Amino acid sequence: MRGRNEFFLELGEALADVLKYQVRYSMHWGHKVSGKGGQVDATRVEYNAAFGVESPDPPPIPDAVTHVWEWWWKLNARRVPGFDSMSPLTYSEIYHWSVLTRTKIATQEINMLIMMDDAYLQAVNAERKEQRDRDKS
Repeated sequence: MRGRNEFFLELGEALADVLKYQVRYSMHWGHKVSGKGGQVDATRVEYNAAFGVESPDPPPIPDAVTHVWEWWWKLNARRVPGFDSMSPLTYSEIYHWSVLTRTKIATQEINMLIMMDDAYLQAVNAERKEQRDRDKS
């Protein structure tokens, strides 16, 4: 029988997996496909489709934590950019956001936001490295 903490950990991992998918398949990373007027930027899904390669379906967002998914996007939109990378969300930012928006947030939800953010930053950094390597060749 799984405990409460394991349940929330699984939900956080599911949200992190959705974010990793979004970064990998739904963002623009310098892939080009032929379009009207020449080469156009494409997401990996669009790029794969142009070459007849199937992309995996996105993992589902668990219904129980759609609110955490929405919170993360709100926090992400206010992220302070770093010099050559993004800064991670801090506990202080999450706390102040929750106070200013009068959002009651449980410890497990904070942990999910941090898990999501860590997964997002790792995925973005991996895609940026892949893009730099592609640009070199």
